[in-house]
Amino acid sequence: KNVDATVKKAVSSGAKLLRPVEDQFYGDRSGAVVDPFGHVWYVATHVEDVSPKEMKKRMAAMCTHKPGTCDGVHA
Repeated sequence: KNVDATVKKAVSSGAKLLRPVEDQFYGDRSGAVVDPFGHVWYVATHVEDVSPKEMKKRMAAMCTHKPGTCDGVHA
């Protein structure tokens, strides 16, 4: 359940951080690491239920505030 602690422990054990842990527009909190053997691990937990209407609103806001993240996506 504690994504932050899991990713922190993985990094302190030799994994490299690929994507920092952060809340996602669709209601999960997630991050990614690559272990010393080259395996990529995505760690996530569900933190809130997001309605389709709210998800569309959040995705549009993300695409506006993070140029390049939504290339090819129609929000």
